[in-house]
Amino acid sequence: MTLNQIILGPIVLVAVFTWNYAWQGKIKEAPGKIYRDGLRTQIVGWKFWVPASAINFALVPLRLRV
Repeated sequence: MTLNQIILGPIVLVAVFTWNYAWQGKIKEAPGKIYRDGLRTQIVGWKFWVPASAINFALVPLRLRV
């Protein structure tokens, strides 16, 4: 879970911001958005995903996890 949040989380965040701006035709604005809001967005993601994952690992049997 820790490696997922530290390594994969920022990669997914950059991909989502870039993809969103590409679809809007504003790809040149993506680096500014990532620089300006990336860390704050990652921290908010941690506040949700760390507890959600912990609950999932604690309560959902392995055979029922996706």
